[in-house]
Amino acid sequence: MIDDLQQKLELSRLELASAQLETQEKATLQQQEVGKMQLYTQIASSKLSTAQARVESLRRVRCEKDGFEERQQKLRKDRICTMIGAE
Repeated sequence: MIDDLQQKLELSRLELASAQLETQEKATLQQQEVGKMQLYTQIASSKLSTAQARVESLRRVRCEKDGFEERQQKLRKDRICTMIGAE
């Protein structure tokens, strides 16, 4: 009977050690995944910032182009008016 109890005690200790090791392994894997997620978040944030900067740059170019085209049309109208007035 004492031998049975000692065997059960030893088995319980082995099971406990195994469970503790498994818990440590899972904690390590969790930390690795958290690190990956933080890295992915940083990459996504960087890509978003880059895309937003591109959109802003294109918007500025478009505004400048629109302003240039408006100035060209005004100059054409002024020239036509000048030509008509000169005749």
